[in-house]
Amino acid sequence: MENGDDGKADLAEVATALVDLAQWLGRAKGEEGWLAALRFGVAGGLAQTNHSAMAEDLYRDIVSETPQHFWAWIGLIELALARGDAHAAVDAGRAAMLHLPDAALIRRKTAEAVEQAEGAAAAIAFLDPLGQIPTEVDELAYAIGLLRSAQRVGDAAPLCNALLAVQPNHALALLAQIEARLAHGDDAGATAAAMAALDQHPTHGEIRLRAAQAYLRLGQISDAAMVCATAPDDPGLGDEYAALRHALAQASPAPTITVTHVPWYRALADVAQAIDAGDLTLADQMAKGFDRSAWSVTEERAFTIEHCLLRHGPRAALELIRQSPVARRDQEAAERLGRVLLYAGCGAHAARYLWFCALHWPDDAVIMQLTCDALHCAGQAALVPRLLARIGATQDADAVMGHRLTSALRMGRDDLLRDICLIAQEVQPLSVMIKAHLLCGDLAAAEACLAQLRGDEGKLEHALIHQPRATWLGSLLNEARILAAVTPESGVDDPAASAALVGDYFLRARPVVASLGDDEHLSPNPALPRIIHLVWPGLDPEAVDDQRLVAAWAKRTGFVIEAASLDDGAAWFAKHHGSRSALAYRTVTAPDQKADLLRYGLLLVRGGVALGAPQWPGDDVARWLDQQGSTRFFRDEVGAVMTDVIIAPPGHNVIALALEMAINACLARENEHRWFKTGPGLLTRAAARCHAEGALGAHIAPVSSEQILRRYLHPYGPIAQ
Repeated sequence: MENGDDGKADLAEVATALVDLAQWLGRAKGEEGWLAALRFGVAGGLAQTNHSAMAEDLYRDIVSETPQHFWAWIGLIELALARGDAHAAVDAGRAAMLHLPDAALIRRKTAEAVEQAEGAAAAIAFLDPLGQIPTEVDELAYAIGLLRSAQRVGDAAPLCNALLAVQPNHALALLAQIEARLAHGDDAGATAAAMAALDQHPTHGEIRLRAAQAYLRLGQISDAAMVCATAPDDPGLGDEYAALRHALAQASPAPTITVTHVPWYRALADVAQAIDAGDLTLADQMAKGFDRSAWSVTEERAFTIEHCLLRHGPRAALELIRQSPVARRDQEAAERLGRVLLYAGCGAHAARYLWFCALHWPDDAVIMQLTCDALHCAGQAALVPRLLARIGATQDADAVMGHRLTSALRMGRDDLLRDICLIAQEVQPLSVMIKAHLLCGDLAAAEACLAQLRGDEGKLEHALIHQPRATWLGSLLNEARILAAVTPESGVDDPAASAALVGDYFLRARPVVASLGDDEHLSPNPALPRIIHLVWPGLDPEAVDDQRLVAAWAKRTGFVIEAASLDDGAAWFAKHHGSRSALAYRTVTAPDQKADLLRYGLLLVRGGVALGAPQWPGDDVARWLDQQGSTRFFRDEVGAVMTDVIIAPPGHNVIALALEMAINACLARENEHRWFKTGPGLLTRAAARCHAEGALGAHIAPVSSEQILRRYLHPYGPIAQ
């Protein structure tokens, strides 16, 4: 991703020179060593500059003259895989093995091609890892992975032993060793292998999962529960951990609920802990078993509502409150109702109710925070400064400054943001100030705030200090540093180089998309398909609370509602976009990234409205959708093009470019934060690049403020927290 000082203009000149050299080499004859070396170097350069066809021709010239040229064969295989032609890659690999039968890397690359073309079972048959156990570490690890993919991990034991003899702490081999013994019914052996693996990798989520399963099968329930309880948070293993916790609950004796006199909030904390552990049966038993004789009517009601909110979701809690209205609410009950309204996606209703609560209890910091959140979620961020002017004097000064910053961001007012940054000194958290300074273009001020961070202040602060690229803010900071390094000292950018940078850097793309229009209403376009694609990572569309959302969208819009499953994404991509995109989809493990890819893919093929997070439809959403043009993007609080709500016809060029860029990033295994790799950061760069290159054509794509969107769609559930 980083560019040298010469910029992309020089890279284009290099590509042109390589093409000229390739054309000359096509006419040149001879087998001199320097000529063969030049062919190989030029071919590699052409492959890197997206001249794949010419690179492939040169590689074929090389292997026809020198059939033992190892790296030329590798180049042919990789080029075929990169363009999604797995069968051509298989043919190239088999041809290479005729001349280099002992080359382990060629054998493995060919096996990868066979896997893509024909599946894991065919790759195993080709590689024959059990008949001739490989000696190379990479080939051993790949063979073990193949057997796991083909549900034949029980056959992987000899490969695990061979790999562990070379690398005793190899995580995949240790994991597969446990799985192989479980597959053979050797529960004691699996438990011993699990203990050894945990010594080497105590925080490995899948090793802990298999260890707990081994303990459970051996009947060591308490050990299994302990390992399960201390497992790291890994969304990709959530379903398996939930099943394991259910099995543990079934294997344990029926819990005896001790009837005790405890405060309602302590009782709620105990129930919440059981819910977090996935033991819903125990949670319900506990909720019914507490001695409530010492609770007042208000406390009983508080427990019931909070438990319903945890157990059944915000809409169920709201229905419960409506069923039992009260004439007057105290401060705590008012805060609870405001929170439920906010989580339930009630938008303007939540903002209106919390506004009066904030005026009634002006010194309550929690109500103040909820009110500001509700105003943002209802598209009324401009009212936040008015509220602060009325009651801000009763609140903590740093908190008020933080609200002003957030409001300026939500409104897209960089001028206000700069003014606030000039007067704000030590607003906590400092991460807010770092973000604000970066968006204002003041890298020095952001670095100064970063220097004040302490690693013990929170997870984000610790990560920014020790693992910055693992965070969104750390990646943005790194981008600002790169741009500062490549900006000419004169401060005058070369227009061509500047235009090229918008496709690579969010901070350069951000002002471009801000200029693409902000009209609330466009001329209706009946060509927009009346389909709503629900792609919600981490949520089950069959859950009761999600069914409420689906029903609400169907009732209020009349659109066809399609809930997409992330589990079916790879097969869908293989059918509609080819094997290369399917491979990219399988490569990523984070549900958010899979959801990003699937939204782009669905919109490109079918068009319509894509929702990437739960959004509750407002009463006027149908009228608003009918007033939209065929395409509409929205800017979020940092000026990025949102992926949570996209309106586009089939084949839109911004969506096509975004999908292409995301697939390339996933296949290249780029070490980027998801937001930049497949999410809003990438979509922002794609829109800016299309605009800079004049590729929008008839598909002029306005990029509106999120505040317009929030008048009709409201964040729902955890997203409102």
